[in-house]
Amino acid sequence: MTPTQYGRVLYAVDRVGTFTLEPPTYTYDLTGMGRRVHVRYGRVDGPDPYHRSRDLPDPPRVCTIVLGGAAVLDVDDLGRSSWRTLPVTRVDGSEVPDGTRRRTWEIVLALVQDWLNRADHDELAGFHAWHHAPRRIADAERSIDRLTAKITPLLTELAAEHHRRAAELAVLGRAAPPTPALPDPATREGQAILTLRADLAALYQRHQLPPGELTAMLERWLAAQGLAVSHR
Repeated sequence: MTPTQYGRVLYAVDRVGTFTLEPPTYTYDLTGMGRRVHVRYGRVDGPDPYHRSRDLPDPPRVCTIVLGGAAVLDVDDLGRSSWRTLPVTRVDGSEVPDGTRRRTWEIVLALVQDWLNRADHDELAGFHAWHHAPRRIADAERSIDRLTAKITPLLTELAAEHHRRAAELAVLGRAAPPTPALPDPATREGQAILTLRADLAALYQRHQLPPGELTAMLERWLAAQGLAVSHR
């Protein structure tokens, strides 16, 4: 058992090979980091995740068959799962016989139990999240840009429809209902609000803060800066 600075644990199984266990690599659910496990058939070295897990060094050889690939398991379901549900393939991606799958399941189950019970389990999960944070931030920012590009034209169109309705109501001498406080992306203020909203949404997801708590925190900070928030 060799823990790494990247939050993984390398398990060298005698006469079999190496299994690498770590929290889920491709996830944004930080609250579930300890409830799922990413098992790779082979040794994962270095800071970067392997996007392809079929060419890892020191792959396990189970019942004379060299394994490749990986499996993501829900640790809460391990007691109800069986060897038939474990993803196990050869290096070339083809299926393995039932005997190989059953023996691999026995090994993986023992390793996962050890991984969960490690005294440094939470610490390793923290290392893992820290090393993956830059890539996940970049992914989130790309999503924010993509969604902002979608919502901006819609908000502009919505603002135009509110103005059009108000003009037609004026023809009949009727007052338009109050316009919802929607940011207009065509204005500098609207762009700033949309950017702030995206940043707050990212913070909310990253730290799992209740929306009310995030709002109160922001108001306190603004007040400390001499920028009190007025409530209408």
